[in-house]
Amino acid sequence: MNGYWLSEEAQEWETAIPIGNGRIGASVWGKIENERITINEESMWYGGKRSHKNKDAHRYVGKVRELLLKNQVEDAEFLCQMSMTGTPKYVRPYQMACDLNFLFSNHHKPVEHYRRELDLDRAVTTVTYTMDETRYCREYFVSMRKQLIVMRLTAKGKNQLKFQFNINRRPFELHSGGNGNDMIYLKGQCGDGVHYYGAAMLGYHDGKAIQLGDYLAVTGAHEAVIYFNFETDFGQEDPKKICISRLREAKRDGYEQIYDWHQEDYKKVYGTMSFQLESQDYSEIPMDQLLSRYREEDVRRYLTQVLFAFGRYLLIGASWNCRLPANLQGIWCGSFTPRWESKYTININLEMNYWMVDSCGLSECFQPFMNLLEKMVENGKSTAREIYGCHGSVAHHNTDCYGDTDLEGLPPSAYMWPMGEAWLSLHLYDHYLYSLDETFLKEKVLPVLEQTIRFYYDFMEKGADEYWLTGPSVSPENTYETDDGQKASITMCPTMDIQILTEVCKDYMDGCRCLKMNGEVFDMASEILEHLPPVLFTADGRIREWYKDYKETELGHRHISHLFGLYPGNSIHQKTPEYLEAAAKTLEFRQQHGGGHTGWSRAWLICMYARLWNREKIDENIQLFFEKSIKCNLFDSHPPFQIDGNFGFCAGIVETLVQKIDQDVYLLPAIPKNWKKGNVEGIGAKGGIRMNMEWDENRVQVSLISLKEQTLCVHWCDQQQERLWKRNEECTIYFNR
Repeated sequence: MNGYWLSEEAQEWETAIPIGNGRIGASVWGKIENERITINEESMWYGGKRSHKNKDAHRYVGKVRELLLKNQVEDAEFLCQMSMTGTPKYVRPYQMACDLNFLFSNHHKPVEHYRRELDLDRAVTTVTYTMDETRYCREYFVSMRKQLIVMRLTAKGKNQLKFQFNINRRPFELHSGGNGNDMIYLKGQCGDGVHYYGAAMLGYHDGKAIQLGDYLAVTGAHEAVIYFNFETDFGQEDPKKICISRLREAKRDGYEQIYDWHQEDYKKVYGTMSFQLESQDYSEIPMDQLLSRYREEDVRRYLTQVLFAFGRYLLIGASWNCRLPANLQGIWCGSFTPRWESKYTININLEMNYWMVDSCGLSECFQPFMNLLEKMVENGKSTAREIYGCHGSVAHHNTDCYGDTDLEGLPPSAYMWPMGEAWLSLHLYDHYLYSLDETFLKEKVLPVLEQTIRFYYDFMEKGADEYWLTGPSVSPENTYETDDGQKASITMCPTMDIQILTEVCKDYMDGCRCLKMNGEVFDMASEILEHLPPVLFTADGRIREWYKDYKETELGHRHISHLFGLYPGNSIHQKTPEYLEAAAKTLEFRQQHGGGHTGWSRAWLICMYARLWNREKIDENIQLFFEKSIKCNLFDSHPPFQIDGNFGFCAGIVETLVQKIDQDVYLLPAIPKNWKKGNVEGIGAKGGIRMNMEWDENRVQVSLISLKEQTLCVHWCDQQQERLWKRNEECTIYFNR
C-alpha cells in the first residue's frame, strides 16, 4: 500500500484523515463508538462580498510616504494605522461546513486490530477493527464525478450493524430534519453569505432503516451505504435541488459503479507523476511510530517519498475541478473560528500552495487559483484608484472567496503590503512556461501582468538617489529598529518589493517578445526596471532586507522575504555567484537564530537550500521537518495545522531533483547523499519540459521530451551533454561515472 495507517482514533480534527475532491473535503476521525466526519465545502465563507476601504486613505497616503522619506517612521505608522486600515478591519473568515456524527450501539467491548488507514493510490480511507468476534469496516471516499461523499459500512461475524447518525453545525444550526424515510438534511445561511443545503441518504442496506426527527438509523444490517452531499448558492441557483438530485442519482448508480468511476477519475490525475527512493517497505508500521524513527536514513527516505505522494494527494483533494483554491487548511478546516480565519494569506501561504502544481504533474489543479486571481484583478482596480489614486490593480496581505483586495487592520507588519497581486501574477507566467500555451499567455497572463505594471508605474516614488521606490510597504510580517530605537515595520522599498517587481517586469517583457508585441506597458516595464534600486548587502555580506540598513529585531524570523529572488524567484542562482554567496550567508544567519520554526518556513528553507545545491542542509531540514512540523496523519503543523508546508515540501523535493537555468538543465543538483538510488516519472521543468529519470550512485538515465524546438545542455555532476530537441521529441540521455 502507498499510504499510511494509524493504530489509534483521532483526538482532534487536525489528526483526522483527509479525503476530498476539490469542492468537498471530509476529515475522518475513526472513532469507534462515536464516529465523527468533519465536512468542508469550498465556499463556506462567513458573510458576503463587501468593500471595506478606508475613506480617508487616498487623502493621507501621500503624507505617510512623505513621513517615511523623512525617516519619521513612528509618525508614519501612527497615521497609516488610522487612515489606511480597512473599515471594518478584516476580510471574511472561512468555516467548516458541518459534522456527520455516528453513534454505534453495543460498541462497549474490547477492540482488537484497530487501523485507520489512507490508501494514496486509491484515495480511499478505511477504519477497521474487531470487536466481539465481528470484523467491522468503514470505507470512505469523495467521488470526483458524482460530487459527493461515499461511505460503506460492513460487519462480518457474530454481530450486525446498529447505528444512528445526524448532521449538525453546532452552534450555528438553523434548520434540520428528515426528507422521506431515507434522507436527513441541514440547511441555513453562513452569516449573511452563502445559503447552504446538506443531506445524507441511505443508498443501500440489508437491514431495517428508521428516520426520526433529524436522525437516520440502521439496525440488523451486514452492509450499509450512505451518500452525503453539501451544496451552496455560490455559483448554484438552487443548492437543495442539486443536492437531492445528486443523491438520487447516486442511489440509482450504486456503490460499485461510483467506486469504479472514482478510481478512473482519480488515477488519471494522480498517476501523472511518481517519485521513489530505494528503501525498505515500512508500510506495516503505524505512521506515528515510524515518524519517531526519522533519524534512521532508510526510514527517512521512505517517509520522504510517502510525504511527497501525500502532498500531491492533498492538492488533488483541495484543488481539482473546483472553483476556489486551497486555503490555509486546504479544504480540511475543523473549526468555526479557525486561526487566521483560514483565509487566503497572499504574502507567501497561498503562493506556496501552488509552487508544486506544474512540476508535479498537477496542472489541472491550477484553474481555481486562476479563478480567484481574476476576481482580485477586477476588485484591485477600484482599490488602486480609491486608496492610492493609481491606474492598474493592487492587492494586499489577505483575500477571501470574493477576491477582496483592500487593506485589513492587522498589525502594520502585515497589512501595509501592496505586493500581493504582483506575487500571485508571477504564477501565471510560470504556468505558461510549463505549458507554452501562447493563447493562455496572450489572453490570461499578459493582461494580469499589465494591470500590475500600470499600478506600480503610478505608485512608485522617486527617492533622493533617483531610484524609484515602492511604499508605504513592509517586508512581510517582520520588524526593524529605527535610528532612535523604535520598533517599526512600514518603510519604503523593502528588498522583496524590488525582487518581485523585477520578475513581474521581466516576465511581461519576455511574454511580449514571445508574441512579438510591444507598446505602452512594455515601455513602462522597461522604465521600472531601469529605475529600480539594486539589491544591497549588509556589512557582513548578507542580503539586506530593507532598502535602508536597519537593525533587525527578530533575527530568526519565519519569513525570509529578502530571499524571494532565490526561491521562488529566479534572479539569484548558480550563474550569479556573488548574490548566491550572500543568500547562503543570509540563510545561515536566519537558521542559527531559530529560523524555520514554523512548518511552512521549514519547507521554504528546503526549497532555498536546494537552489543553493546544499545537500547537507537539505537532509538536515528534512529531518527537522519530520521532527518538529509533521503530525501523525502527515499534516504540516505551523502550529496549528497549515497545509502550505505540505505543498512547500513537495516543491523543495522537486528542486533537489531537477533545476533549469536559462537553457541548462541540472539533474539531481541537491539530493542528499543518502539518496543513492531512486526514480521519478512525469516531473516537469520550465520551458515545456517533461522527463522521467532513474539513478544510482554511478549512473543517471533521463528521458526528456520538449514541447518546443530548443537546444538544451543537460548536466549531471561535472558532465554535460548538449543537443537540439525538436518539438515533442523524446530523447534518452545516459551519464556514467
